[in-house]
Amino acid sequence: MKKTTPVRPGLVLKKLYLENNNMSVEELADRIDINKQDIIKIIKGKISISPEIALKLCNVFGTQPEFWINL
Repeated sequence: MKKTTPVRPGLVLKKLYLENNNMSVEELADRIDINKQDIIKIIKGKISISPEIALKLCNVFGTQPEFWINL
């Protein structure tokens, strides 16, 4: 049986949402009103996506909060 590696929420955020929307970390931080360093920490897997940040990401990307929380 082939092992699967869990996908980090930060990688999904970076590759599928920031890069595909040509959005910088700075722009996202401004749009959701959080510190740029927190976005970088999420991308690097240093901190998780809180329910509050999940709601803010939903407003920008049109996703559901559960999407981010379940990653």
